[in-house]
Amino acid sequence: MRQEAGKRGAHTSVNDFAHGPYANAGDQVLLSLSDTGSGMTAETRARIFEPFFTTKAAGRGTGLGLATVFGIVQQSAGKISVESDVGRGTRFRIYLPRALEPQASAGSTEPTELAEASLRL
Repeated sequence: MRQEAGKRGAHTSVNDFAHGPYANAGDQVLLSLSDTGSGMTAETRARIFEPFFTTKAAGRGTGLGLATVFGIVQQSAGKISVESDVGRGTRFRIYLPRALEPQASAGSTEPTELAEASLRL
């Protein structure tokens, strides 16, 4: 029987996180992803960023998704946190340093700026 993931959502914002566990000098971009699914135990939460760790049945996942996300965030001088309770869902927060100079995307002469947005997945 397939478990339903529940409601999902995403939110981005640009803030100065001068205080707290992810304090760095200057502005940071926060990407927050959450769901109201089944959540995770502390034991699962402690292992989710390990390469090849998965809670899925054999043949249903490689266990590389969150390990890859963790690596990209680390290489970008960012931080990632996860909060989850069984039966209450999960929230990931990804903090990345804000680029000081806007960069045009490929094929565009105008920079794109995203200050704050919400998305329902």
